[in-house]
Amino acid sequence: MCADNTSGCIPTDFMCDGDYHCADRSDEDPEMCREHICRPFKLKCANNVQCIYATWRCDGDPDCADDSDEDPEMCKKTCLSGNWMCADNTSGCIPTDFMCDGDYHCADRSDEDPEMCREHICRPFKLKCANNVQCIYATWRCDGDPDCADDSDEDPEMCSQERK
Repeated sequence: MCADNTSGCIPTDFMCDGDYHCADRSDEDPEMCREHICRPFKLKCANNVQCIYATWRCDGDPDCADDSDEDPEMCKKTCLSGNWMCADNTSGCIPTDFMCDGDYHCADRSDEDPEMCREHICRPFKLKCANNVQCIYATWRCDGDPDCADDSDEDPEMCSQERK
């Protein structure tokens, strides 16, 4: 029930969510919201007066008035061994085998960044293309299907020597 008794009732989930639902704005009263306990599927923002859905935390879109749901330290993710964190720190982790393979796996495309890929060392079962920014499986060389962006894995001279 809104404090003015004229706006009617609002769902409990609407209290302290950062949006006014009562005409008198009593559903967002800071004093009341400090005491308000968030529902189990929600979390309280650092300002201690707002509840947001837990799934909104670290989604790249600030929902808390104080932006605490997107705090870089809190949102910093870690990857399991054999995986690599995309540079934007929100796209998640990709297997290291997917780095510098010519296909984008990170939303920010950081897994194909030319600077990083020039420094990237291919895994033992992969080889670096002549462009020096892409790794492909060694078995893909001279298979009749260009896999390197520069087609260097199907270089006629190299492939004719390999077939000898």
